Amino acid sequence: MSTYPRTRKELFAAISDRLGDNQKLLETTGKPSLQQLKVFWLEVNREYSPRPAPGSPWEPTESRFYTRLDTSQETQNHMWLDATNDRIWYVYTFADRKFASSVIQSELTSQRGVDRVWLAEDFLESIRQRKGYQGRGFGFSFKGILARESSEEELPRFSAKFWLGSTEPTPEQNAFLALAKETFSAASLRMGRSSSNPNFGGSGVLLEVFARGHMTVTTSEDPEEVIGLINEIGSTYASELGQIEARRLRFPRPVEFGFHTSLDLERFRGIVESGLGPTRLWLQRYEVDGDLHRYTGVDLHTNQLLNLDVAPSFGYLVVRKSGCMNAAPRLMTISTELLSSKTSMFFEGAQMFA
Repeated sequence: MSTYPRTRKELFAAISDRLGDNQKLLETTGKPSLQQLKVFWLEVNREYSPRPAPGSPWEPTESRFYTRLDTSQETQNHMWLDATNDRIWYVYTFADRKFASSVIQSELTSQRGVDRVWLAEDFLESIRQRKGYQGRGFGFSFKGILARESSEEELPRFSAKFWLGSTEPTPEQNAFLALAKETFSAASLRMGRSSSNPNFGGSGVLLEVFARGHMTVTTSEDPEEVIGLINEIGSTYASELGQIEARRLRFPRPVEFGFHTSLDLERFRGIVESGLGPTRLWLQRYEVDGDLHRYTGVDLHTNQLLNLDVAPSFGYLVVRKSGCMNAAPRLMTISTELLSSKTSMFFEGAQMFA
C-alpha cells in the first residue's frame, strides 16, 4: 500500500483490491498470498463508552473510525478500527495474526468495557451452513489443563489442524475426522466454496474463523461476500447477546454449563482466584458442598459482580440482572480450551449461541 486508507470507504476499497490481487495470484500460481486479511471482532459494553486512549497509536481519522499506521518502514503492520457499531467493534489488518492479537490485547481489550467476541463451535457451524460453505477443515489445541490428572507434568499437550480440499474425503478419512471432531472441541473452523471461474478449479472463497473471535481470509473472488460475512458474524453475535440480556431482565436465571470432561476443581480455583488470565474473572471461593464449589467476585471486563457454582460436570453462572452476559461465552470458550473437550451452555433450557 503506497497510500494508507484513512476512511472506511478507502479501507474497503483497499481490502477489495488486495483480495482481488490475492485471488489472481492463487489462480495463476496455485499458491495463496501471505498478505491475508485478518478481522477481529470485539464486544463493547456501552456503560463505559470506551474508545482508544488519546495519545495512543490509534488516530481518529473519521467519525468512530481509527487508524494505526506503521510508516517507519515497509511493513504490513497497519490496523484499522471501525467503532461505528455500539456493541461490536471491527479491527481489520494484513499484519501477522500474533502481532495484531498482541496489539489488541495491550491497547484495546485491556481497557474496561472492551472484550473479545467468543465464538462457540456450534455458532461457527451454523454460520457455515447458512452461507452454504463447504467444511474445509478444523483446528484444535489439546491442553487438558483443567482436566483431572494425577499431576500437571502428566498432562498431554498437542495441537493439530486438518485442512480439506474441495473434493469429498474417503470413507476412512471421514471416520477419522468424525472421531476427532467428536473427541475435541474445534478452536477454529475452515470453510469455503469453489470458484465460479470455469477456468479455475480451486477455491473462490477460503477462510478460517477462530473461536477467540477473529478470522483469516486466505482468498476471495468476491470481496463484497467477505465483507458481508464479517458484518453478519458481528451482528448475529450482538443480536444473540442482546436477546439473552433482555430475557435476563425478565427472568433472572443462571446460565448452565455442561463439561463433557470432568473439571479439576482445584486447578480451576487457582485460575479464577488469581484474577489473571483469559477468563478475566476475579473470584473468591466462599463455600464447598461436596463436589460443588461456590464463588463470588467480579468480571474484570466490566467490574460487575457475579456468582459462579462449579462441579466436575456442570456449572451455574449468575450475572446481575442488568449485567453484561459476555462472561458466559467467554467462560464456555476458555473452559473448552483448557479442558480440551466439549462444553455446552444453556439459558432457560435453550442452547446459547448455536
